[in-house]
Amino acid sequence: MKAATIDEYIENAASGIVPGELGRLADLSGRLWDKVVEADPVRHPRLQAQARILEILLVTYLPSQDVLLADERRALAELGVAASYLLKGYDVIPDEVEGIGFDDDAFLIDAVFSRNRDVIERWISSRLETSISSSLFAPTR
Repeated sequence: MKAATIDEYIENAASGIVPGELGRLADLSGRLWDKVVEADPVRHPRLQAQARILEILLVTYLPSQDVLLADERRALAELGVAASYLLKGYDVIPDEVEGIGFDDDAFLIDAVFSRNRDVIERWISSRLETSISSSLFAPTR
């Protein structure tokens, strides 16, 4: 059996995200900060900011999901995948593993933000300065 790529994982998980689950994730989004505050900001320089933005976007855009464009609905579902991964009780690399415990979380969040960069930038452009917005994304290659 072939292992799924990160993109396949995100797509498969997002296809299973339903509005009720997004609602529960939005309700729990305040816990995202509690989870990532322990991450090393030098090793994972975007993770804390991404968790805050993830929280804001879930709470802000969930109520309007019925009127969102298709790419925005996909982005919201994928942000739900990221929130779910951060909040679940198990990881590929347990968070307690010193030094590398948040590597899998940061990798997944970076992938979700990169996959949905256009939508996320559009959503936050009216709320944040460009310099803050650009700090949320991994450098493009």
